[in-house]
Amino acid sequence: MSAEINRSRRALMDQSPALYAQSSVAQVVAPWLADHLPRLDRTVVHRLVQLTTGILEHQSLLIEEIARGSAFRATAESNAMQVRRIVRDTRLSLEQVYYPLIRALVAEIPSDTLYLSMDESAHTNIVRLFQIALISDATALPLGFLVYATDDAWAEDAPTLLADVAVLLPTEKQIILLADRGHASSTFVNAVTAVGWDYIIRLPDDTLVETTRGWQSVGQLHPRRYPLRRFPQVAVWKTHQVMSNVVVYRYERAGFQAVRWYLITSLPPSVERCCEYACGWWQECGFKVLKSALFQWERSRVTRWGRVEVLLLGAACATWVAWMLGRQHERRPTMKSTTIQPQPRRRRVVKDGLRCIADMQKGHRVLCLQPPPPLRVLDYERTFAIG
Repeated sequence: MSAEINRSRRALMDQSPALYAQSSVAQVVAPWLADHLPRLDRTVVHRLVQLTTGILEHQSLLIEEIARGSAFRATAESNAMQVRRIVRDTRLSLEQVYYPLIRALVAEIPSDTLYLSMDESAHTNIVRLFQIALISDATALPLGFLVYATDDAWAEDAPTLLADVAVLLPTEKQIILLADRGHASSTFVNAVTAVGWDYIIRLPDDTLVETTRGWQSVGQLHPRRYPLRRFPQVAVWKTHQVMSNVVVYRYERAGFQAVRWYLITSLPPSVERCCEYACGWWQECGFKVLKSALFQWERSRVTRWGRVEVLLLGAACATWVAWMLGRQHERRPTMKSTTIQPQPRRRRVVKDGLRCIADMQKGHRVLCLQPPPPLRVLDYERTFAIG
């Protein structure tokens, strides 16, 4: 009797490939992963398909919600147990699964310039996330991340993550890294330069810069007649000097306090650097998608680092799928002949992709993932003009 019970359990937990034919979302995800992953164990690929499908269908990183995915065909308790087994699977790692996937995806992107952003985020008071992402269409597509404790320092591990991500990106493309004031240091700038990337990093206002009047803090370098002031090839940081370009930008609005940006960049100092740095804010949009906006990471009770990494890996795959589907089926506002005002974008591209998945589950359409589209950064449309 016990042998029969064990055989029944294995039959339920192994999730035979025939079951995937009953999941329309898995039919889209499985071929896409198979085309971009190296030769892996079938169980590893099946588990990644199940995890990504459950996250896409129910837009959640909660174990019980993922278990409701159509790729799971057992009872509710058995499905939840299967998700926990997936999360505990050490073979689902960045090095073995996600990095090869990213290398294949980025190689297909028909863009000569890639904009990368980096920032940190917290998950409760136990785990923090340091992430490098590819930005496009007002969202962040994860390339690599580091999970660490809230009281640990990430600065020592940041150069290692930069090197890990650098080997995934094509050398013939221009890479521009956008970073906030927390990453402004000579050590970090040297690490970015070592991997061959360009950078645009915001400086704190007390950063010392060598000018014709000697060493001054950038907070004293106000724009004069125009809102932009350039300092090409000046020494930054008095203790550990770095020769680079500095841009000082002042933005004023009636009724608001003036905003000043102090940027250090390896690119020619111009107003375009300010526009590019402003797109780094999309990293926060990516964190918002990960947390309260879509995937509810902040509600998850999974706190062990290895299991958190597997959940984030599934969320990253789901974000890429949603972005690619959203670009294929982007919804633009329909404007009548009487419309005289530009129409704002109703939803982001990622939500367009999730809407397509919901329609596919209802049987309204059949989807197929095409190669990644060109990235949209400075040419991303927030509003649609008339005509």
